[in-house]
Amino acid sequence: MQQNFDRDSRALVKLDARVEGIEKKDNGLLVSVTFINSGQFPLKMKTPDQWDPSGGWSTQLTVGGSDIEKNHGWSVDLVGVPIINKAEYPEEFVTIAAPGRASFKFLVVPTQKINRGIYLMNLMVGTSITADEAIARRGKVLFHSDYKNPYRITFDRDYPSTPEEWKAFEARKAKQVSALPSGAMVADSGYYRMVSVFGPRSQFVTKLEAGKAAPKLDVNTWDKWEWEADLARATMCKPADACTRDGTWVLRRMEYVPKPTDETIASYTRRVRMGEAFPTPNVAETSKLYWEWLGA
Repeated sequence: MQQNFDRDSRALVKLDARVEGIEKKDNGLLVSVTFINSGQFPLKMKTPDQWDPSGGWSTQLTVGGSDIEKNHGWSVDLVGVPIINKAEYPEEFVTIAAPGRASFKFLVVPTQKINRGIYLMNLMVGTSITADEAIARRGKVLFHSDYKNPYRITFDRDYPSTPEEWKAFEARKAKQVSALPSGAMVADSGYYRMVSVFGPRSQFVTKLEAGKAAPKLDVNTWDKWEWEADLARATMCKPADACTRDGTWVLRRMEYVPKPTDETIASYTRRVRMGEAFPTPNVAETSKLYWEWLGA
């Protein structure tokens, strides 16, 4: 009886979604998702750029997955992100015909590093939809794309890799990592800078690791720690070494090991590009010299 019912029934309201495409573009990723109405009635919903990011678990538009070996994964949240093809959907709401589809494109910069490899990606959706001809009010939907048919993408190199990708990656992550008060537990490892609410920022960054307490701050000078750079690239290099990150660097002289009180030789301040060799200045005690990053 149940089998006959399932076989002979038809979907009145049915909304599916899938990852349509992912490609590298402008130091980030161009992500396309498609909503497919295969029911009997038109469906109406807000365009994803109008979804409320504070909606919690019931408001989602997340593309995520892992490599085929399941060693690495990454995801990106698209709720509230501007739509690249907004001209196709200029209104706050979009109506998807029955049958019909609507595709949205987003240019995003991930805040997670992506190891090279082949990844299988799916889509998780949580939003409100209206089918005025079938239901009297708007209903909540929470579903995922077909796990048996994921979107497949190959990263032939790690992301980020280029200086431009690193700049975009760190700038986006810096906006998302919460500032830390003195002594707070570090949730995200990175190079942090001491900041005053009045504007001044420390000259050099400090390495802070997740799970440890942020160092105590001089309350007369600093108010918080702000994330600025990823630990994957060093902020100290020896003369003649290849530069690890774009930005302004200054020459310093240590006694035994580098420390905050080392002498700074301000006359040797240089803009250096990632991959370039650091100058070897004609300065005494060259074995004690090193270059330290000031910022991008």
